[in-house]
Amino acid sequence: MPTLLTLPPELLDTLLLHIPSPSTLLSLSLTCTQLHALAAPHLPWRRLCAYEYDLPLFTQLATNKRVGGMLRRLAVNDSGWPEPRHPLEEVAPSLLGRRLGGYRPVRPATRDPRANTGEVAALLPLVARNCTELEDVKLSVYDLNAWREFFRALGGQGRALRGVEIMEEPGPAGWELGDAEEVLELLGGRQENFAWASATIVEASELIRLITIYLTSHCPTVSTLSLYVFSPLNPIPSAQPFFTAHLPALRTLALGHVRSTEFIGTFLDTHSLLESVSIQCAGHAEIHISPDALPRVREFDVVWNNTAGLYTQVVAPLPSGKLRPLETLSITAGAFKEEGETKVFCAYLKAHSGIKGLRWEDTSMQLSPRLGAIAQACPGIRTLSILAFYLDRRLPEIAAALRNFPDLEQIIIGRGRLEAEHCAELQGACPSLTRIGPWRWCEAERGEAPAWKKEGRTEWVIRAA
Repeated sequence: MPTLLTLPPELLDTLLLHIPSPSTLLSLSLTCTQLHALAAPHLPWRRLCAYEYDLPLFTQLATNKRVGGMLRRLAVNDSGWPEPRHPLEEVAPSLLGRRLGGYRPVRPATRDPRANTGEVAALLPLVARNCTELEDVKLSVYDLNAWREFFRALGGQGRALRGVEIMEEPGPAGWELGDAEEVLELLGGRQENFAWASATIVEASELIRLITIYLTSHCPTVSTLSLYVFSPLNPIPSAQPFFTAHLPALRTLALGHVRSTEFIGTFLDTHSLLESVSIQCAGHAEIHISPDALPRVREFDVVWNNTAGLYTQVVAPLPSGKLRPLETLSITAGAFKEEGETKVFCAYLKAHSGIKGLRWEDTSMQLSPRLGAIAQACPGIRTLSILAFYLDRRLPEIAAALRNFPDLEQIIIGRGRLEAEHCAELQGACPSLTRIGPWRWCEAERGEAPAWKKEGRTEWVIRAA
């Protein structure tokens, strides 16, 4: 126990997220004042995952002051555990990258998404008023209109949520720009964590502009931001108003499907606190950063970019001679058009022994040979993510590159499909591999030979020779 109490509070909080047993959490909370303060937010009813049509649950939150007063975080339409057999660590992360392992999953008797939704909508203002300690709300809903009264009730009490995550669930009717604009007006500001994802609002560029105005005017302390806003009629919207804005406390940024602009570099220059940057930008704009930009960046994930210089600038030393503390790096293969560009990049990359994750995005019709050269410059990679066309036809090129990754443990597949025999071929080139896409290498047990097994389909196996 004394050793446990010497750990930093942030680390203790993370450890508590992975304790599924309420009785264990309760026992810890009763040992001392310090652990009680840390464990209390993780106890049942502090964090709930619920369906938007779960009438009994929302009735209880609306009418029971004791239960409602305990709730801190609510995730709607995210069940926590998709199936009862799933362990906590398999729970999918949210848009903001926050795992829902610490949430109590609630499974209603009905599985019909249309059931009770209208009755629940009438209760939402009461839920907002009764849940007096609510700090975070994650919505993944078909109809945004039903939740306007929920946010209106919060605002009527002068309360604002610390974290808001709003995601459109595919349904028969899409969202309208006016609905989104009204919800933004009702949120009340002061969010530290903010996320929005929608795929039907045609005026996607205008929505990004409205969100930017909201954040700069009402959320000066926003530190974590995720925006994925597009539509079939506007798949690559403009985000130029966002890239000319300033969010002084921003540390984590995820921005998807936006038009490339040179202002991306300007934005990165002026946000020195950024530790994680993820931007999907399509276009031909030249993006550059200043030598002293992003001194704290650990994760750099700017893809669809065709400027090799941007990647070179990120791995180059700062003016002080120190390196950026990179742990994860994403590269668009098409950015490296000349052999000389690759050599300069790799010369700087060799100094970054802390990089353990590499994302390789290659949308050409043939796998770029640059992956092998980059692997030689950064052999400590443990996780490799590959996004490429016709992946199963490129196994010889991939296998040749994998020979330069002596510590590689996992390959994440972003496009295409690999079968068990493909996994065996790749493992022959890189024996340290234990996971490839949905496939997992299982050592021999109970008299069975080692095998590649597809998670969820135990009959799909390939035996070791």
